This record gives sequence, C-alpha cells and structure tokens, in this order.
Amino acid sequence: MTDVKMVTLTINKILHGDEIVWGQGNPAFTFTVKGTDLDGEERIYSKTVEFTKENTDTRADVSKRAVFALPAGKYQVQESKVMRYKLEKIDQVVNGTVQGNTVQFDLSGNQNGTASFYKQEKRRWFTDRYRLCAEYCYS
Repeated sequence: MTDVKMVTLTINKILHGDEIVWGQGNPAFTFTVKGTDLDGEERIYSKTVEFTKENTDTRADVSKRAVFALPAGKYQVQESKVMRYKLEKIDQVVNGTVQGNTVQFDLSGNQNGTASFYKQEKRRWFTDRYRLCAEYCYS
C-alpha cells in the first residue's frame, strides 16, 4: 500500500433560475464518482445536491456544489438523469476531459479536479401537458 494523498473533486451544478418551477418540488441532482485509486482499489462515491426555495435566487443562474474527498487516482463522474431537466453542457473542467455525458478525471498526480454540469429545463409543454392531464384525469 502506497502513501496515497487525498484529493478534492468539486462538481458544480448550475441551473437557469428562471426555469425552476417550485410547484413541482425541489430540483435535486445526484452525481456518482467511480474509479480506481493509486493502490488499484475500486471506489464508488455518490452525492446529491438540492435546490430549495429558501436558499435559491431565481433571477439568475443558480448553483450548488458537491465536494468529494477521495484518494488520488483516476475517476469518472456522471450525473443521474432526472425527469424535468436535461444536460445542457459540461464545462470549466480542470484535470479532466468531457466524454459524452461524463467527465474522466486523472487525479493520479495528487491534483484536484473540477467540472460544472449545466442543466436546462426540458420543454415547458411537457410540464404543462402533465399538469393539464393531472388536473383533468384526477379531479
């Protein structure tokens, strides 16, 4: 077993504030980190960030942060799909590369990593159709 340094992986979740519909509940997003540390041990971590009405100013883009402390190594970060939002883009990546809907981080040199996942509301008509169906079908 080597003397493995702990590194920090910071994932920023960014939403367009004007697209949050509080009547549908608090937007919550889960990130999963999978990878292998420098000793060859496989690791899996998961964190959820939640936007609440009490601490979110919806006049501009809003953000939350998931911070992972993990042993140096190589990791992949993926965000779980959610019903109301779709991935718009991933950027501001430090010590990693975007591959589709994931980010591959090589933190084996004991450096930290960062990425920002932007979400965009899915089409509003879906929300309005669901609300209309719910009001019509269940009233």
